[in-house]
Amino acid sequence: MVIVDLSAAFDTVDHNLLLSRMMTQLGIGGTVLTWLKSYLTGRSQRVSIGDEFSLVAIWSHSGVSPILFTIYTLPITDIKPTHGLNVHLYADDTHLHMAFAPTDHEDAHSILTEVENCISDIRIWMFENKLKLNDDKTEVLIWTSKLHRSMHYISQVVVAGTPIAPTLKVRKFGLCMINHHGRRC
Repeated sequence: MVIVDLSAAFDTVDHNLLLSRMMTQLGIGGTVLTWLKSYLTGRSQRVSIGDEFSLVAIWSHSGVSPILFTIYTLPITDIKPTHGLNVHLYADDTHLHMAFAPTDHEDAHSILTEVENCISDIRIWMFENKLKLNDDKTEVLIWTSKLHRSMHYISQVVVAGTPIAPTLKVRKFGLCMINHHGRRC
């Protein structure tokens, strides 16, 4: 499993692209689309202290909710069939995973190549859609049985030229995922 993280994800969403995806991929239109457009565009704010008011500031980009962000990133799931990986999205978290036989060196190498290529394609898609991967927070977790723990052949995954060694545990969504029996988060 590879868990990729994004930098300032909710604040960099292109609202026009989001609205376009809602129409083309989800079939949202009419009053609902008009309401969402008014929610996402033309937002303003000002500060008041007593009888004094600041100038009105118009926001061209404001953060979106996790659900709207997931809609924005739906096209990432189109990348996965090319590489044969499973991709799961929730808000700004993207998880890539695939099963392989721990005793098959060629299978492990092939999967590693596909994982690295998939991450590269996701990176390109994110750049084109004004998002940025946070390489420092990318994590790799290899789950194996106790019997096969010493038999896996993946010692690292390369992300943007940086090798990332598998970790023993990952904490996401308040859950602790561990690849080693008896360890605690």
